[in-house]
Amino acid sequence: MADMTKIDNRSEQAEKMDVTHPYKSRFDFFDFIVDFRTDVEKMNVFTEDSYRAFVYNGDRKADLTCYVKCDRKDLGKSEYKELMLDQTHFAFKYRDAVDTSNSRTRVFPPFAFEPLRHRFFELHAGSVSLDEKGIVLIGVSGRGKTTLTVALVRNGYKLLSEDITPIDMRDVTLECFPQAAGIRKDTAEIFPEMKNHIKESSYFTDLDGKEVSLVDLRDVYGDCLGRRSLPSYIFFIERKPGGSVALREVRKGQAVVSLLSNAVAYYPQDLHQIIDALTRLARHAECYSLEYGEAQEAVDYISSIVKKEKT
Repeated sequence: MADMTKIDNRSEQAEKMDVTHPYKSRFDFFDFIVDFRTDVEKMNVFTEDSYRAFVYNGDRKADLTCYVKCDRKDLGKSEYKELMLDQTHFAFKYRDAVDTSNSRTRVFPPFAFEPLRHRFFELHAGSVSLDEKGIVLIGVSGRGKTTLTVALVRNGYKLLSEDITPIDMRDVTLECFPQAAGIRKDTAEIFPEMKNHIKESSYFTDLDGKEVSLVDLRDVYGDCLGRRSLPSYIFFIERKPGGSVALREVRKGQAVVSLLSNAVAYYPQDLHQIIDALTRLARHAECYSLEYGEAQEAVDYISSIVKKEKT
């Protein structure tokens, strides 16, 4: 996490920051209204594209205003260095002068905000559902998580999230968080229906050096969003092109450790609560490791497990 400092003279400081951060969007994250303000128009557009499903056009007063500073030209020692937070204002800047669209990791993190961070734990995972059974796909960047998530949605599964899966720590349900999917060029080639939804000019370079474009999967697959679901299956996945499907059961204790290692971020003071939630999550779900080569073969294999109760 970034260093935390307190905003003094909040109202006066906020008024100044409203002027220096003129580009604004509004979002509704689980009934938590956020006003997003930035000093670079490109960042504002990119953020709206990323969180299009959460754009809010109502007039309810914001629960929090978030300021993002991208341009370092006017950044002096008297301004905030990295992050400032109080009950109603949150602000951060980038460490370096950056291309504001080079990664979704540079978009502000809604789950860092109160009270969301005390309610949700975020996994770096894709997630889908079928017949209200939640399925979690855990995998580090570049291991096939997005490819398999999209393949499942293409085959009739409902999308919960492609990259960040929020876990409600109260009842360990998987929350639907449909931010735009980051589709790499090699992934787009697997799904020809993506072609009409990606412009060559829309690609940017992610932190792994891969070319990526944001795609709202609803534009491609229509009514594909699921509802919050209890997790029935957890797959720790790795794609090995040219390989065959290999599945093995994962012990619950090992699953908890692996889930924690795939956390997006968490505060140390929340660790006990998070481990308790992950333990309940692993107890509730069947846990497997899954290696696969072709996405459709993996979908068929997962379906044979998920649908076995119907036969």
